[in-house]
Amino acid sequence: MYDGNDRPGNAGPGFDGLISSLCAKKRLGKPGEIPDYLGILPAFFVRSLEGNEVNHFLARLGVAVLGSAMRDVVTEFYVGVLRRLILANAISVSDSVLVVCGGELDRRATAEVGFSNVTITGLDVGNGGAIRQDAENLTYPDNSFDVVIVHAGLHHCHSPHRALLEMYRVAKKCCIAYEARDSLLMRTAVRLGLTMDYETVAISPDGKSGGVANTGVPNFIYRWTEREVRKTIASYDPSRLLNVRFFYELRVPVQRYAKSGTWLLRSIGYAIDPLSRLISRLAPGQCNEFAFAILKGDKVHPWIRQSSRSP
Repeated sequence: MYDGNDRPGNAGPGFDGLISSLCAKKRLGKPGEIPDYLGILPAFFVRSLEGNEVNHFLARLGVAVLGSAMRDVVTEFYVGVLRRLILANAISVSDSVLVVCGGELDRRATAEVGFSNVTITGLDVGNGGAIRQDAENLTYPDNSFDVVIVHAGLHHCHSPHRALLEMYRVAKKCCIAYEARDSLLMRTAVRLGLTMDYETVAISPDGKSGGVANTGVPNFIYRWTEREVRKTIASYDPSRLLNVRFFYELRVPVQRYAKSGTWLLRSIGYAIDPLSRLISRLAPGQCNEFAFAILKGDKVHPWIRQSSRSP
């Protein structure tokens, strides 16, 4: 089972055999081929369930939902935020788009929405055919692209704030970031060992890439709050009135557990996934999928207009 430190432990008796059988009967695919959802049960609880106790526990949870596929919350959230901004006339599919720290997911999501003028950049030029650009030191002039997007890339930078400000500088209309939120629930999960502060699982098998600035050093997972976003932009551009929109979704990833062969946590993920939408509506501040769109309008603070009129 998963020990919280990204090392696979031992599954209980018959775990892999049962999940393989369930996958075959329900056509769920092979064990381990399940979307990235976070298991929420502590290790000691999983170890306390063995044999028939596991089956009884899952039956009590109504784990018949195994027959239906879990939502791909990552792509769904990515595309959903873009579509909501389009409906609000904040951005348009005709806009020029720059993606930093980009890859194949960004290419698929922007294409699904309908963007056709998209430039994918990153430090890993082999990732989805990206053009090499350092998000912390973009070579593009100010206001070069209508929209600038980053998805789960800021926390791989030496300075997430600097990368965000580079995005803001290059964007003409809007910059959009998808990152983790620094919530009480997330901090508690870190303390309990249910998730991590350093992204050791992102490192490539050869240990040379995937970490901070695409090196072999695991990056710290920098998590944001709404206030921090506002303060960062207000400090950089104090003359402009802030216009920031926030979006939330709950993602319950079990990919790390799936890789360990622990089928119980994967099954629990299926059981609680239908509740994720409800939780995201009732307690958005505790969701782990977090996005913010910073709109660059023409409105400035009143004292800026007054000072410009002064002799």
